[in-house]
Amino acid sequence: MDRRELWLWLMNLPHIFSPKVGPLLERLGDIEGIYCAAEQQLRGIRGIGEAEIASLLDKDLSRARQIAAQIEGLGAYVLCYDDASYPDALRHLYDPPYVLYVRGERLNWDDMLPIAVVGARESTEYGRQVTDEICYDLAKSGVTVVSGMARGIDSVAHRSALRAGAKTVAFLGCGIDIVYPPENDTLMQAIAQNGAAMTEFPPGTPPYGKNFPIRNRLIAAFSRGVLVVEAKQRSGTASTAHWALENGKDVFAVPGDVTRENSKGCHHLIKSGGAKLAECAQDILEEYEYDLGHMDLPESGRPVIVEKRERPAARSRRPGREEKRVEKKKPSLDDERFAQLDEAQKKIIALLIERDAHVDEICRHASLSAAEAGAALTLMELMGLVTALAGKIYTLNV
Repeated sequence: MDRRELWLWLMNLPHIFSPKVGPLLERLGDIEGIYCAAEQQLRGIRGIGEAEIASLLDKDLSRARQIAAQIEGLGAYVLCYDDASYPDALRHLYDPPYVLYVRGERLNWDDMLPIAVVGARESTEYGRQVTDEICYDLAKSGVTVVSGMARGIDSVAHRSALRAGAKTVAFLGCGIDIVYPPENDTLMQAIAQNGAAMTEFPPGTPPYGKNFPIRNRLIAAFSRGVLVVEAKQRSGTASTAHWALENGKDVFAVPGDVTRENSKGCHHLIKSGGAKLAECAQDILEEYEYDLGHMDLPESGRPVIVEKRERPAARSRRPGREEKRVEKKKPSLDDERFAQLDEAQKKIIALLIERDAHVDEICRHASLSAAEAGAALTLMELMGLVTALAGKIYTLNV
Protein backbone atom coordinates (compact mmCIF):
# COMPACT_ATOMS: atom_id res chain seq x y z
CA MET A 1 0.00 0.00 0.00
CA ASP A 2 1.12 3.56 -0.76
CA ARG A 3 1.66 5.27 2.61
CA ARG A 4 0.99 8.71 1.17
CA GLU A 5 -2.37 7.61 -0.18
CA LEU A 6 -3.22 6.21 3.25
CA TRP A 7 -2.31 9.47 4.99
CA LEU A 8 -4.35 11.45 2.46
CA TRP A 9 -7.24 9.04 3.04
CA LEU A 10 -7.06 9.49 6.82
CA MET A 11 -6.66 13.28 6.94
CA ASN A 12 -9.54 13.85 4.51
CA LEU A 13 -12.09 11.71 6.35
CA PRO A 14 -15.06 13.43 8.00
CA HIS A 15 -14.66 13.87 11.78
CA ILE A 16 -10.94 13.05 11.74
CA PHE A 17 -8.66 15.90 12.82
CA SER A 18 -5.06 16.09 14.04
CA PRO A 19 -5.84 15.70 17.79
CA LYS A 20 -7.63 12.40 17.08
CA VAL A 21 -4.75 10.85 15.13
CA GLY A 22 -2.32 10.63 18.06
CA PRO A 23 -4.51 8.17 20.04
CA LEU A 24 -5.05 6.11 16.86
CA LEU A 25 -1.29 5.81 16.33
CA GLU A 26 -0.73 4.93 20.00
CA ARG A 27 -3.17 2.02 19.79
CA LEU A 28 -2.69 0.84 16.20
CA GLY A 29 1.01 1.56 15.61
CA ASP A 30 1.20 3.21 12.19
CA ILE A 31 -0.84 4.43 9.25
CA GLU A 32 -1.17 0.92 7.81
CA GLY A 33 -2.51 -0.27 11.16
CA ILE A 34 -5.09 2.52 11.20
CA TYR A 35 -6.23 1.75 7.65
CA CYS A 36 -6.55 -2.00 8.27
CA ALA A 37 -8.26 -1.66 11.66
CA ALA A 38 -11.59 -3.42 12.11
CA GLU A 39 -14.49 -1.94 14.07
CA GLN A 40 -13.65 -3.78 17.29
CA GLN A 41 -10.07 -2.50 17.23
CA LEU A 42 -11.31 1.10 16.97
CA ARG A 43 -13.60 0.91 19.98
CA GLY A 44 -12.27 2.24 23.25
CA ILE A 45 -9.68 4.56 21.68
CA ARG A 46 -9.64 7.97 23.33
CA GLY A 47 -11.62 10.55 21.33
CA ILE A 48 -12.92 8.01 18.82
CA GLY A 49 -16.70 7.74 18.91
CA GLU A 50 -19.37 6.38 16.59
CA ALA A 51 -18.96 9.14 13.98
CA GLU A 52 -15.19 8.64 13.81
CA ILE A 53 -15.53 4.85 13.64
CA ALA A 54 -17.99 5.13 10.74
CA SER A 55 -15.49 7.32 8.87
CA LEU A 56 -12.55 5.01 9.57
CA LEU A 57 -14.45 1.96 8.32
CA ASP A 58 -14.83 3.60 4.90
CA LYS A 59 -11.72 2.25 3.16
CA ASP A 60 -12.36 3.91 -0.22
CA LEU A 61 -9.10 5.48 -1.47
CA SER A 62 -10.52 7.26 -4.52
CA ARG A 63 -10.62 10.68 -2.82
CA ALA A 64 -7.01 10.25 -1.66
CA ARG A 65 -5.91 9.33 -5.18
CA GLN A 66 -7.78 12.31 -6.61
CA ILE A 67 -5.96 14.66 -4.20
CA ALA A 68 -2.61 13.03 -4.97
CA ALA A 69 -3.16 13.61 -8.70
CA GLN A 70 -4.24 17.20 -8.05
CA ILE A 71 -1.11 17.88 -5.99
CA GLU A 72 1.10 16.40 -8.69
CA GLY A 73 -0.65 18.54 -11.29
CA LEU A 74 0.17 21.65 -9.27
CA GLY A 75 3.85 20.72 -9.21
CA ALA A 76 3.54 20.35 -5.43
CA TYR A 77 4.21 17.39 -3.14
CA VAL A 78 3.03 15.86 0.12
CA LEU A 79 5.02 15.50 3.34
CA CYS A 80 3.71 12.90 5.78
CA TYR A 81 4.31 12.63 9.51
CA ASP A 82 6.35 9.43 9.22
CA ASP A 83 8.55 10.69 6.36
CA ALA A 84 12.24 10.99 7.23
CA SER A 85 12.19 14.47 5.67
CA TYR A 86 9.26 15.71 7.79
CA PRO A 87 10.26 18.83 9.83
CA ASP A 88 11.41 17.69 13.25
CA ALA A 89 10.17 20.90 14.90
CA LEU A 90 6.59 20.12 13.84
CA ARG A 91 6.83 16.43 14.76
CA HIS A 92 6.99 17.37 18.45
CA LEU A 93 3.82 19.48 18.46
CA TYR A 94 0.97 18.26 20.68
CA ASP A 95 -1.24 18.01 17.58
CA PRO A 96 1.14 18.02 14.60
CA PRO A 97 -0.07 18.32 11.01
CA TYR A 98 0.09 14.70 9.88
CA VAL A 99 -0.01 15.77 6.22
CA LEU A 100 1.62 18.88 4.77
CA TYR A 101 0.97 20.03 1.21
CA VAL A 102 4.10 21.76 -0.10
CA ARG A 103 4.68 23.86 -3.19
CA GLY A 104 8.35 24.54 -3.77
CA GLU A 105 11.72 22.97 -3.16
CA ARG A 106 12.47 19.81 -1.19
CA LEU A 107 14.46 21.47 1.55
CA ASN A 108 16.35 20.06 4.51
CA TRP A 109 14.02 21.60 7.10
CA ASP A 110 16.16 20.59 10.07
CA ASP A 111 19.34 22.10 8.66
CA MET A 112 18.17 25.71 8.63
CA LEU A 113 17.77 28.48 11.19
CA PRO A 114 14.15 29.60 10.69
CA ILE A 115 13.02 32.89 12.22
CA ALA A 116 9.37 33.88 11.82
CA VAL A 117 8.51 37.50 11.08
CA VAL A 118 4.87 38.42 11.65
CA GLY A 119 2.94 41.64 11.89
CA ALA A 120 -0.06 43.72 10.98
CA ARG A 121 -1.80 43.46 7.64
CA GLU A 122 -2.57 47.19 7.84
CA SER A 123 1.05 48.15 8.38
CA THR A 124 2.66 51.58 8.43
CA GLU A 125 5.51 52.83 6.27
CA TYR A 126 7.71 52.66 9.39
CA GLY A 127 6.76 49.02 10.00
CA ARG A 128 7.41 48.04 6.41
CA GLN A 129 10.79 49.82 6.33
CA VAL A 130 11.98 48.20 9.57
CA THR A 131 10.77 44.78 8.38
CA ASP A 132 12.57 45.18 5.07
CA GLU A 133 15.86 46.15 6.72
CA ILE A 134 15.79 43.45 9.40
CA CYS A 135 14.65 40.62 7.11
CA TYR A 136 17.17 41.49 4.41
CA ASP A 137 20.00 41.44 6.97
CA LEU A 138 18.73 38.22 8.61
CA ALA A 139 18.54 36.49 5.23
CA LYS A 140 22.02 37.68 4.25
CA SER A 141 23.30 36.18 7.50
CA GLY A 142 21.97 32.69 6.82
CA VAL A 143 18.57 32.87 8.51
CA THR A 144 15.53 31.43 6.74
CA VAL A 145 12.73 33.98 7.03
CA VAL A 146 9.35 32.38 7.77
CA SER A 147 5.97 34.09 7.57
CA GLY A 148 2.34 33.69 6.51
CA MET A 149 2.25 35.48 3.12
CA ALA A 150 -0.48 37.82 4.36
CA ARG A 151 -0.77 41.45 3.32
CA GLY A 152 1.46 43.96 5.06
CA ILE A 153 4.40 42.84 7.20
CA ASP A 154 4.30 39.18 6.10
CA SER A 155 4.62 40.02 2.41
CA VAL A 156 7.45 42.48 3.06
CA ALA A 157 9.32 39.82 5.07
CA HIS A 158 9.17 37.29 2.21
CA ARG A 159 10.11 39.85 -0.46
CA SER A 160 13.09 41.10 1.54
CA ALA A 161 14.43 37.57 2.00
CA LEU A 162 14.09 36.92 -1.74
CA ARG A 163 15.80 40.24 -2.50
CA ALA A 164 18.71 39.04 -0.36
CA GLY A 165 18.99 35.93 -2.54
CA ALA A 166 17.88 33.67 0.31
CA LYS A 167 15.18 31.06 0.73
CA THR A 168 11.93 31.84 2.52
CA VAL A 169 9.10 29.65 3.84
CA ALA A 170 5.40 30.57 3.91
CA PHE A 171 2.67 28.83 5.90
CA LEU A 172 -0.80 29.25 4.39
CA GLY A 173 -4.27 29.38 5.90
CA CYS A 174 -5.90 27.83 2.82
CA GLY A 175 -5.35 25.07 0.27
CA ILE A 176 -2.06 24.94 -1.62
CA ASP A 177 -3.98 25.58 -4.86
CA ILE A 178 -5.30 28.94 -3.62
CA VAL A 179 -3.33 32.19 -3.52
CA TYR A 180 -4.44 34.43 -0.67
CA PRO A 181 -4.45 37.35 -0.86
CA PRO A 182 -4.90 37.12 -4.67
CA GLU A 183 -2.47 39.97 -5.35
CA ASN A 184 0.33 37.78 -3.97
CA ASP A 185 0.24 35.42 -6.95
CA THR A 186 3.65 36.61 -8.17
CA LEU A 187 5.07 36.36 -4.65
CA MET A 188 3.75 32.80 -4.30
CA GLN A 189 5.51 31.80 -7.52
CA ALA A 190 8.77 33.33 -6.33
CA ILE A 191 8.56 31.60 -2.94
CA ALA A 192 7.94 28.25 -4.66
CA GLN A 193 11.04 28.80 -6.81
CA ASN A 194 13.29 29.86 -3.95
CA GLY A 195 11.90 28.24 -0.83
CA ALA A 196 8.52 26.69 -0.10
CA ALA A 197 4.90 27.42 0.70
CA MET A 198 3.11 24.82 2.81
CA THR A 199 -0.23 24.17 4.44
CA GLU A 200 -2.03 21.44 6.35
CA PHE A 201 -5.33 22.31 4.64
CA PRO A 202 -6.26 20.12 1.65
CA PRO A 203 -6.60 21.56 -1.85
CA GLY A 204 -9.72 23.65 -2.34
CA THR A 205 -9.89 24.88 1.27
CA PRO A 206 -10.86 28.59 1.22
CA PRO A 207 -9.05 31.07 3.50
CA TYR A 208 -11.61 30.93 6.31
CA GLY A 209 -10.87 33.13 9.32
CA LYS A 210 -10.81 30.08 11.62
CA ASN A 211 -7.88 28.63 9.62
CA PHE A 212 -5.40 31.34 10.53
CA PRO A 213 -4.97 30.61 14.26
CA ILE A 214 -4.34 26.99 13.23
CA ARG A 215 -1.78 28.22 10.67
CA ASN A 216 -0.17 30.51 13.27
CA ARG A 217 0.69 27.60 15.57
CA LEU A 218 2.73 26.05 12.73
CA ILE A 219 4.63 29.30 12.09
CA ALA A 220 5.55 29.46 15.78
CA ALA A 221 6.39 25.76 16.12
CA PHE A 222 8.49 25.56 12.95
CA SER A 223 10.62 28.60 13.84
CA ARG A 224 13.41 28.96 16.38
CA GLY A 225 12.26 32.48 17.17
CA VAL A 226 9.48 34.91 16.27
CA LEU A 227 9.92 38.61 15.49
CA VAL A 228 6.79 40.75 15.91
CA VAL A 229 6.54 44.01 13.95
CA GLU A 230 3.36 46.03 14.59
CA ALA A 231 0.59 44.14 16.34
CA LYS A 232 -2.55 45.02 18.22
CA GLN A 233 -2.71 43.55 21.71
CA ARG A 234 -5.43 41.14 20.56
CA SER A 235 -4.65 39.97 17.06
CA GLY A 236 -3.52 37.02 14.99
CA THR A 237 0.04 38.31 15.25
CA ALA A 238 -0.20 38.37 19.04
CA SER A 239 -1.55 34.80 18.99
CA THR A 240 1.52 33.66 17.04
CA ALA A 241 3.76 35.25 19.69
CA HIS A 242 1.81 33.51 22.45
CA TRP A 243 2.10 30.17 20.64
CA ALA A 244 5.85 30.74 20.47
CA LEU A 245 6.12 31.57 24.18
CA GLU A 246 4.08 28.50 25.13
CA ASN A 247 6.44 26.33 23.09
CA GLY A 248 9.60 27.82 24.59
CA LYS A 249 10.62 29.77 21.49
CA ASP A 250 12.46 33.10 21.50
CA VAL A 251 10.25 36.13 20.89
CA PHE A 252 11.47 39.53 19.70
CA ALA A 253 9.44 42.70 19.21
CA VAL A 254 10.10 45.97 17.41
CA PRO A 255 9.00 49.06 19.37
CA GLY A 256 6.66 51.43 17.57
CA ASP A 257 4.67 54.63 17.86
CA VAL A 258 3.12 54.76 21.35
CA THR A 259 0.02 56.52 19.97
CA ARG A 260 -0.89 53.68 17.58
CA GLU A 261 -3.00 50.61 18.33
CA ASN A 262 -0.64 48.57 16.13
CA SER A 263 2.18 49.19 18.61
CA LYS A 264 0.39 48.01 21.74
CA GLY A 265 0.94 44.30 21.13
CA CYS A 266 4.70 44.76 20.70
CA HIS A 267 4.99 47.08 23.70
CA HIS A 268 3.02 44.67 25.89
CA LEU A 269 5.33 41.81 24.94
CA ILE A 270 8.41 43.91 25.74
CA LYS A 271 7.06 45.33 29.03
CA SER A 272 5.89 41.93 30.27
CA GLY A 273 9.30 40.38 29.60
CA GLY A 274 7.88 38.02 27.01
CA ALA A 275 9.89 39.53 24.17
CA LYS A 276 13.34 40.97 23.71
CA LEU A 277 13.40 44.44 22.17
CA ALA A 278 14.75 44.31 18.61
CA GLU A 279 15.87 47.41 16.73
CA CYS A 280 17.96 45.67 14.09
CA ALA A 281 18.91 42.21 12.85
CA GLN A 282 21.94 42.05 15.13
CA ASP A 283 19.65 42.08 18.19
CA ILE A 284 18.30 38.76 16.90
CA LEU A 285 21.46 37.29 15.38
CA GLU A 286 23.42 37.55 18.63
CA GLU A 287 21.07 34.95 20.14
CA TYR A 288 22.07 32.43 17.46
CA GLU A 289 25.78 33.03 16.92
CA TYR A 290 26.65 29.41 17.76
CA ASP A 291 24.00 27.97 15.40
CA LEU A 292 24.99 30.21 12.50
CA GLY A 293 28.66 29.45 13.06
CA HIS A 294 28.01 25.72 12.65
CA MET A 295 25.72 25.89 9.63
CA ASP A 296 26.93 24.76 6.22
CA LEU A 297 26.42 28.05 4.40
CA PRO A 298 27.78 29.24 1.06
CA GLU A 299 30.36 32.00 1.35
CA SER A 300 27.80 34.61 0.33
CA GLY A 301 25.56 33.44 3.17
CA ARG A 302 28.13 33.64 5.95
CA PRO A 303 26.95 35.46 9.08
CA VAL A 304 27.58 39.18 8.94
CA ILE A 305 27.72 41.70 11.74
CA VAL A 306 24.95 44.17 11.16
CA GLU A 307 25.26 47.56 12.75
CA LYS A 308 22.20 49.55 13.74
CA ARG A 309 21.27 51.91 10.96
CA GLU A 310 20.59 55.57 11.37
CA ARG A 311 17.49 56.39 9.36
CA PRO A 312 18.10 59.73 7.70
CA ALA A 313 15.34 62.29 7.54
CA ALA A 314 13.54 62.37 4.23
CA ARG A 315 14.85 64.90 1.79
CA SER A 316 13.72 66.25 -1.52
CA ARG A 317 14.53 64.21 -4.60
CA ARG A 318 15.23 67.46 -6.48
CA PRO A 319 19.02 67.76 -6.85
CA GLY A 320 20.61 70.87 -5.41
CA ARG A 321 23.03 73.02 -7.33
CA GLU A 322 25.92 71.72 -5.27
CA GLU A 323 25.23 68.10 -6.27
CA LYS A 324 27.24 66.70 -9.13
CA ARG A 325 26.18 63.96 -11.46
CA VAL A 326 28.01 60.73 -10.73
CA GLU A 327 28.56 58.35 -13.59
CA LYS A 328 27.09 54.97 -12.60
CA LYS A 329 29.60 52.15 -12.67
CA LYS A 330 28.69 49.40 -15.09
CA PRO A 331 27.96 46.22 -13.09
CA SER A 332 29.81 42.95 -13.62
CA LEU A 333 28.45 39.42 -13.70
CA ASP A 334 30.98 38.68 -10.93
CA ASP A 335 29.12 40.99 -8.50
CA GLU A 336 28.26 39.23 -5.23
CA ARG A 337 24.54 39.93 -5.63
CA PHE A 338 24.46 37.69 -8.72
CA ALA A 339 26.34 34.78 -7.07
CA GLN A 340 23.27 32.71 -6.14
CA LEU A 341 21.52 32.99 -9.51
CA ASP A 342 21.16 29.94 -11.74
CA GLU A 343 22.68 29.79 -15.22
CA ALA A 344 19.54 30.99 -17.01
CA GLN A 345 19.22 33.99 -14.70
CA LYS A 346 22.90 34.83 -15.19
CA LYS A 347 22.36 34.82 -18.96
CA ILE A 348 19.52 37.30 -18.49
CA ILE A 349 21.73 39.50 -16.30
CA ALA A 350 24.53 39.38 -18.89
CA LEU A 351 22.12 40.68 -21.53
CA LEU A 352 20.68 43.40 -19.27
CA ILE A 353 24.17 44.58 -18.33
CA GLU A 354 24.56 45.53 -21.98
CA ARG A 355 21.09 46.99 -22.61
CA ASP A 356 17.43 46.95 -21.64
CA ALA A 357 15.65 44.09 -23.39
CA HIS A 358 12.18 42.95 -24.40
CA VAL A 359 11.01 39.66 -22.91
CA ASP A 360 11.11 38.02 -26.37
CA GLU A 361 14.79 38.93 -26.75
CA ILE A 362 15.43 37.60 -23.25
CA CYS A 363 13.80 34.28 -24.20
CA ARG A 364 16.00 33.94 -27.28
CA HIS A 365 19.19 35.01 -25.50
CA ALA A 366 18.73 32.63 -22.54
CA SER A 367 17.09 29.80 -24.54
CA LEU A 368 14.00 29.90 -22.34
CA SER A 369 10.31 29.43 -22.98
CA ALA A 370 8.03 32.39 -22.24
CA ALA A 371 6.87 30.70 -19.02
CA GLU A 372 10.43 29.96 -17.88
CA ALA A 373 11.58 33.50 -18.63
CA GLY A 374 8.56 34.94 -16.83
CA ALA A 375 9.26 32.86 -13.73
CA ALA A 376 12.96 33.80 -13.72
CA LEU A 377 12.22 37.51 -14.19
CA THR A 378 9.56 37.45 -11.46
CA LEU A 379 12.04 36.09 -8.95
CA MET A 380 14.72 38.56 -10.04
CA GLU A 381 12.23 41.43 -9.65
CA LEU A 382 11.49 40.32 -6.09
CA MET A 383 15.22 40.14 -5.41
CA GLY A 384 15.50 43.74 -6.54
CA LEU A 385 17.76 42.92 -9.49
CA VAL A 386 15.55 43.95 -12.40
CA THR A 387 12.57 46.21 -13.06
CA ALA A 388 9.76 45.67 -15.57
CA LEU A 389 9.11 48.70 -17.76
CA ALA A 390 6.18 49.38 -20.07
CA GLY A 391 5.89 47.12 -23.10
CA LYS A 392 7.47 44.05 -21.44
CA ILE A 393 10.89 45.71 -21.40
CA TYR A 394 13.22 44.79 -18.53
CA THR A 395 16.07 46.88 -17.13
CA LEU A 396 18.83 46.02 -14.68
CA ASN A 397 18.82 47.79 -11.33
CA VAL A 398 22.34 49.20 -10.97
